[in-house]
Amino acid sequence: MPRIKSLLSSCRLGTVKHAHKCKGNARHRLAQDDKRLEIRSGRNWHYYCLDCANSIVARDTDKLDVLAKSLRGETS
Repeated sequence: MPRIKSLLSSCRLGTVKHAHKCKGNARHRLAQDDKRLEIRSGRNWHYYCLDCANSIVARDTDKLDVLAKSLRGETS
């Protein structure tokens, strides 16, 4: 029997090893030892600062809430 997939399997919280720019906003700079959101995109990983990560999580939480309501048959 196949395992049930997760929508969140391609993301994780990580730590910056070398300073670099945020993928979401090039003006945001990630310094060594900062926390970052890491999202898998094909064979690559995209790295986001915590400000951009919070925006991504908030937006996607709203989308998941709408999806969950429609799966339960609720209307908004």
